[in-house]
Amino acid sequence: MPPLQVVHLESSAADAAAIREELERSGLECTVTRALTEEESTAALAQPGIDLIWRSPPSLGLMECRR
Repeated sequence: MPPLQVVHLESSAADAAAIREELERSGLECTVTRALTEEESTAALAQPGIDLIWRSPPSLGLMECRR
């Protein structure tokens, strides 16, 4: 199976690193694109093949699984 393509909408570098580490620790192969601004988010979400959109914290934002 190809790696999951994840878009992480996150402004905190520490939180983004923690999520990336947890994904790696879980054994999931994934490519994470972090988006900080509205422009980066729009560009990242326009890319084909996105499997997961993660907004931290997920209870307050968007988390969508496309695969």
